[in-house]
Amino acid sequence: MTILNHTLGFPRVGLHRELKKAQESYWAGKIPQEALLATGRELRARHWEQQKQAGVDLVPVGDFAWYDHVLTTSLLLGNVPARHQN
Repeated sequence: MTILNHTLGFPRVGLHRELKKAQESYWAGKIPQEALLATGRELRARHWEQQKQAGVDLVPVGDFAWYDHVLTTSLLLGNVPARHQN
């Protein structure tokens, strides 16, 4: 019998809060959108690699959120109130 492991709730903001800093810089007009998007890509890749190197068998994907992870998950599942569907 093979037992696989996985993680739930891996931190998204980065070891040094890179996502938070990039978001605040973007909102303040200090960096372009592409720099913000690049930060997100880099963090996702780094976090996947960290989990892989730690021996996680089933690395979760699709759990990244730019700000509100509950809202992001709701949208991912199609849970959108009728008043916002159009």
